[in-house]
Amino acid sequence: MPLRPDLRSTGHVLRQSHSTFVSAALPLLLAAILLLSFRSALLAGTLTLTSLSDRNPSLLSLLSSPPSPPPPPRRLPRRSPPPTLSSTLPTTFSRRSLPYPPTPLFPRLLLTSSSFPPSPVHFVLPAAAAAAADLAANHLDRADAVAFLYLLTVLSLAHSLAIIGFIFVYSSALGIVFFSVATAHLGHPISLVDALVSGASLGIRRLSGFVFLKWSVRDALIQFLCICFFSEIADQAKLFKLFIKVKLMPFSHSGGGGLWDPELSGFLFAWMVLDTAASLLLSVHPWVMIMDHNERRRGRDLAREGFYLVSLMPVQAFCIKCLETVLCGSLGRWAAVMAGERSIAGLLHSMAEVYFMVVWLVYYFTVRCKDAELDGRRFGRGDLEDCLSGLR
Repeated sequence: MPLRPDLRSTGHVLRQSHSTFVSAALPLLLAAILLLSFRSALLAGTLTLTSLSDRNPSLLSLLSSPPSPPPPPRRLPRRSPPPTLSSTLPTTFSRRSLPYPPTPLFPRLLLTSSSFPPSPVHFVLPAAAAAAADLAANHLDRADAVAFLYLLTVLSLAHSLAIIGFIFVYSSALGIVFFSVATAHLGHPISLVDALVSGASLGIRRLSGFVFLKWSVRDALIQFLCICFFSEIADQAKLFKLFIKVKLMPFSHSGGGGLWDPELSGFLFAWMVLDTAASLLLSVHPWVMIMDHNERRRGRDLAREGFYLVSLMPVQAFCIKCLETVLCGSLGRWAAVMAGERSIAGLLHSMAEVYFMVVWLVYYFTVRCKDAELDGRRFGRGDLEDCLSGLR
């Protein structure tokens, strides 16, 4: 199956992608099963975390109890300090006590944790360190402090495991797709073991940084949208469940993995628009990184090359991305669920995601051929042979 530089329309790219997908169906099916396993584990973990407050009375009390204002600071025995510079200041500055307004506990702790960008913080400057300790001790009693530390530990551990799993699974899947498609274009027989081992090794070695960057961009968009949409929610338990659901979205195309909530309608629309725009800009970058043989090239040069290649066929790239958003997003998952059982729907959804990996790889081959023609060169079998020979 030779590389074709004459794929000028979106339909041509999709037909070529379909032929390539059929010729390498078995290893690509394994890549889809890998994505399905990760998404199923992620969905099960999210359901467990969202029901954590309902099954734990201490957490439910922490999230549902109204905030109580801290007691006023104790007056310490007056001592006669030695004359200092502060004794020359007016008494309105040296004896004034600063206010400490009561605020809801859970939103502030979330918005000031590492999961979100820092928000304004009210600093307390009491008269002495002992008064500050009394304020902190009375603001969170011992049971609430233990419950919150338990919650923070569980969420941090689950989030870290999800990041590691996302990097490993998607790097491996992209590597398997590239190895299988490149082997099919070269006309060589595709060994299932070689596609799984060599492809996963290629993806993990060359694409781990890119997959982490892609997750970071999507997570930053989620944080921004959380501040825009959820900052006014006063119900602590509802805020906690919404927070858990939206933290799933940077790991999946499916808009929360089917965890629908009426509160998320506007959020999901904004997320779909921003994520589509960001994904379009990064659509061919993984293939640029895999095909690059110059280890001294900086990431900025690779990113510039990816943007340039997309600009060679921008209309086709936009149409492919819109089709991918529809079929691999919430609408596509809903249609797959309506067409069959949930387990089969999940497999179909994962296969659609792998199919669009193939589409973007065929699109990359097309724009590389077009770019080579503009420079009077030729992109073809030799380039793919050189890339695959590095795995042996």
